[in-house]
Amino acid sequence: MTGSSATFAAVLMATLGASQGVVRISEVASQGIFDVCGGKATVPGDQYVELHNSGVSEQSLEGYVLYDDKGPTGTEAYTFTGEVIAAKSFKVVCRGTEFQFGIGDTDTIGLQDAVGTQISTSGVLPGFGDLTHTYQHNSGAGKFLYAAPTPGAQNKFQADEVVINEVASESVNNVCKGKDFVELANIGSNVADISNWLIHDDRGHGKNGTEEYIFAADTKMAPQSFMLLCNNKETFRFGIAGRDTITLVDANKQVVSTPGPLQGSGQSTNTSTYQRRSDGTYAYSFPSPEFANTFSSEIEKPVVINELSTTGTYKTCGGSQDAGGNQYIELLNTGDEEVDLTGYRMFDDKGPLSSTVHTFDNVTMAAGEYLFICGSGKKGNFQFGIGGRDTITLTEPNDDIVSTTGVLQNQFTTDLSYQRRNDGTYTFAIPSPGNENVIISDYADDIFINEISDTGTYNVCGGDDKTPGADFIEFGNKAKTAIDVGGFIIIDDDTDFSHKNAGVIPSGTIIKPESFLIFCADKDFNFGIAGRDQVSILDNHGTLLSSSKLEGQGTPDMSFSRTGDGEFVYATPTPGGKNMPDEKSGKPGSSAASTRSVRSALSALFVAISISKFLF
Repeated sequence: MTGSSATFAAVLMATLGASQGVVRISEVASQGIFDVCGGKATVPGDQYVELHNSGVSEQSLEGYVLYDDKGPTGTEAYTFTGEVIAAKSFKVVCRGTEFQFGIGDTDTIGLQDAVGTQISTSGVLPGFGDLTHTYQHNSGAGKFLYAAPTPGAQNKFQADEVVINEVASESVNNVCKGKDFVELANIGSNVADISNWLIHDDRGHGKNGTEEYIFAADTKMAPQSFMLLCNNKETFRFGIAGRDTITLVDANKQVVSTPGPLQGSGQSTNTSTYQRRSDGTYAYSFPSPEFANTFSSEIEKPVVINELSTTGTYKTCGGSQDAGGNQYIELLNTGDEEVDLTGYRMFDDKGPLSSTVHTFDNVTMAAGEYLFICGSGKKGNFQFGIGGRDTITLTEPNDDIVSTTGVLQNQFTTDLSYQRRNDGTYTFAIPSPGNENVIISDYADDIFINEISDTGTYNVCGGDDKTPGADFIEFGNKAKTAIDVGGFIIIDDDTDFSHKNAGVIPSGTIIKPESFLIFCADKDFNFGIAGRDQVSILDNHGTLLSSSKLEGQGTPDMSFSRTGDGEFVYATPTPGGKNMPDEKSGKPGSSAASTRSVRSALSALFVAISISKFLF
């Protein structure tokens, strides 16, 4: 293997969290713990990284390199000399006596073998390790999770039966007398004994957590049940702030459940709590204490709240070309059949019993139809006012939720409305009442397609010095910070974001600042790239991020490469590095494709939409 191919292999393996061989990173302690790496019973030691040899024979570590996010060539990277790790055993590597780099809260720890291939990585640490939590590899789940430290021993994880289901850091009407609360849920099929378990905030437990709550002996939870814990003298006494981490720990001091740091940023209100989704992730939604959580993106109903405005916009609901009109709400029937809305109700955060609830009467929506409703005192319009932090909800006659916006984020102007993305979440964009929403991705200025090969090239994606590898697509990151592209989607002309051949990038895939990352056909996406395909990236909300249409001139010596001004030309492949397109290297007749940034293209479309408001 050449040096360049080893580099590309390392990049790809880091991307997928792959591990060749039998030695891998098993545990990372970013805070150090008691009795390890110089620590004593009452004094924590230094940081450490634990390696595990899962093989059946002893493994030499000679020439292996352990490093942080500065990479294996960083000045503090640690190279093993004359060390071995026995079969089926663990090796704790301590900071200070062995490696010198410090493990930051959001570092990435990597292990490279003697031939320069990355064989294991922790991925980016989530940043809430403490004296009782280290970041450990869970072989069953295929990912790293926080758990009680197990240096030199097998990692142990609690079965995911009892979970933290909902956290409220703001008062919720008629719940816990307006105090913070934490709700547990037993999602298993058996009675759960939680005697002597405890719950704490980000100050930890024991000496650091004087306000933790310890469950009494013989405390049990029935299957599929909820337990509501209110902030008072009888349960927990710690206050829940916007960025706290709430953790549930069992009687053996194993971490059972944690939502990670709350996201704060104004998202927690009396109509929004931090709740567990069915896939184990957490997001804000309207409170549901002692009931199953419900999220707009998980509701499978055809009619959705598609757009709304608290300030109104031009030429809409009484607005002129110079001033915004009344508030409005737009519904969209995303289904294939007509929907009768008779008896449906729409309301703000005052709830379904408010006197201002809007009830639909003799209203139907054809498939694909937009329904536009203005806010005013006129008959047929909704009567409630939309405040900057309201939650707007639509329900069926039987009170089942059809669609909900969650808490509005109070960024409204006549030039911005709150609009639904493809995945059911919402964001602000240029108003488009009565038309399809056109939303610019949050990553539009940073992530882009940098290079495309429809024939493959040498020493990349399975190729060698003589034989081209598979087709590839290279992402670039212009930002000065690392970006997690987990959940982003790669598509071509024949696929969409829900198609089985679309390439969904694995969770935890990081593109380092101002760098590039390669994705290979048949490994990272399942479609082949034809000579005149349009290849696109969608972000983790299904929003178009970057797109480029090939011109059919690719060869193993020519890839479609992005220039500094956002155009594309055929040039010598530079996978993993900065493109250096040269007109002399392009084939005769090649020309730059009109593929400037999506942000520029969409901005032009927004201008067109805005102009149309004045013309029609």
